[in-house]
Amino acid sequence: VIQRRGKFPVQQDFYKDWQSYKNGFGNVSEEFWLGNENIRVLCLEGCKIRFDLVDEKAEKRFALYQNFTLTSGNYTIKVSGYSGDAGKQF
Repeated sequence: VIQRRGKFPVQQDFYKDWQSYKNGFGNVSEEFWLGNENIRVLCLEGCKIRFDLVDEKAEKRFALYQNFTLTSGNYTIKVSGYSGDAGKQF
């Protein structure tokens, strides 16, 4: 899990600066962002990524990408190999 958002007693502020998103923030037991650099290092050998989505009607969807990388420096996301029910626009 690289990010969690939800209805927790203490809401995490996600309006952060670039350095915060690079390093990560929040509480891993509640809402958090793992950090761009941490994610990049975890995926140096290549990895998959899955997005689990829940809308305001509690309907669930997902998007799975078989190939996920994050570039160094500007942390550009590169994905391919989509499957799921979130729709190809995701």
